[in-house]
Amino acid sequence: MSRPSAHPLHLSGDLSLRNISELRTQLLQALAEHPGIDLTTAAVESVDVATLQLLVAATRSAVADGRTLSLAADAATPMGRALVRAGFFTGAGRPLVPTLSTWTLTPRRHEQDHPHHRRFRLHPADGGYDAEERRPDRIGGRQRARRL
Repeated sequence: MSRPSAHPLHLSGDLSLRNISELRTQLLQALAEHPGIDLTTAAVESVDVATLQLLVAATRSAVADGRTLSLAADAATPMGRALVRAGFFTGAGRPLVPTLSTWTLTPRRHEQDHPHHRRFRLHPADGGYDAEERRPDRIGGRQRARRL
């Protein structure tokens, strides 16, 4: 959700209580210098609840000062998983905390949406199965679909 006036702030590494003061300093400095901050979280390796609390407080503080702090995460990353476990988002990426409207979570692709993970489906016309089935043998570590 990058805006022309938003300053990118790249978070990376271990975001835990051990180094929370560094993150707090970075956030305070960035918010003092820029009207909007976009947090990128792709390089975050781990995150704990203390960091999430700091990010919530920083976001609310920014809003109170007329600034914005946005966060974007992918559900498959450590930050995305932490946001889901902490109850900020559903696994499908739906926000559960209305006051954090500048935060977004890109949902994980569902297995059935992936072309290599076809499943049996009932064919509505005749009530039987459609033209694909799983072969019991594995080729290259994957099951292969075959046409009947």
